[in-house]
Amino acid sequence: MRFIKDHPVLTAVVVVVTLIIILLITTLSGGTTVVGDAVGTVVSPVEGGVSTTVGGIGDWFLGLIGRSQLQQENAELKERIAQLEGQLALNSDLENENERLREFVNYYGDNPEYELLTARVIAKSSSYWFDTFLINAGRSQGLETDMVVLSTYGLVGRVIDVGSNWGKVRAIIDSNSAVSAMIERTRDVGVVRGTPDVETGSSRCGMYHLPYDNDLVPGDKVLTSGLGGVFPKGIVIGEVVEVSRSESGTERIAIIQPQVDFAQIEEVMVLLNTIDEVEVDH
Repeated sequence: MRFIKDHPVLTAVVVVVTLIIILLITTLSGGTTVVGDAVGTVVSPVEGGVSTTVGGIGDWFLGLIGRSQLQQENAELKERIAQLEGQLALNSDLENENERLREFVNYYGDNPEYELLTARVIAKSSSYWFDTFLINAGRSQGLETDMVVLSTYGLVGRVIDVGSNWGKVRAIIDSNSAVSAMIERTRDVGVVRGTPDVETGSSRCGMYHLPYDNDLVPGDKVLTSGLGGVFPKGIVIGEVVEVSRSESGTERIAIIQPQVDFAQIEEVMVLLNTIDEVEVDH
């Protein structure tokens, strides 16, 4: 009796379970007894409560399982979306590369006098623009120093160092670069050097030693002159965007916007034949 007083909840649970067991035995035996009826009378409301509770717990577990499945499906969908986005980005990059390669093929066809080697940019200088960079072609591919480097848009620079399977290129926007050039319209000759604009982050060149009385104007096209023994004549360098006079007042200076985008360059072409073997006048 003391146990029942000290543990009323446990006692109630034991009684209910015992009554349910008796009820089940009676039902399975196919008969009813007074005890069975009494147990049924007592157990019925309890059983209903237990059934309701169990049903609620079941619904909770089903809901928990449903949420878990939804979370798993959500994670799988997110992963699939990420894969598709990556594939789209890759496809876009491949399309851009194919377009650039088609331009190279067209350039080969339009310039049969050039013996060209296509190479990929594999490293660049630490500056914003590509004033010097490495390509994945070297002596094994026939590269030599001072070979001219082009893109489908115009002059890029020249090879200044060569390894077995790599070459270092100095772009025309490098301040150490010098290209003999001429104004297409006036035929005046000068020297183009790299003068990158640090403030605007743009890669430009300056054309120096132009005659003082030159009528140079923005929009004039600048080409290689063929003088100096390195660059063939007639390769596009860029366009005049600004004209000024030197401090001495004895010559004009032109600021040139290169035709090549040196911030985005990815592939180039190396001219393998020498200047004596190429006669160009576009």
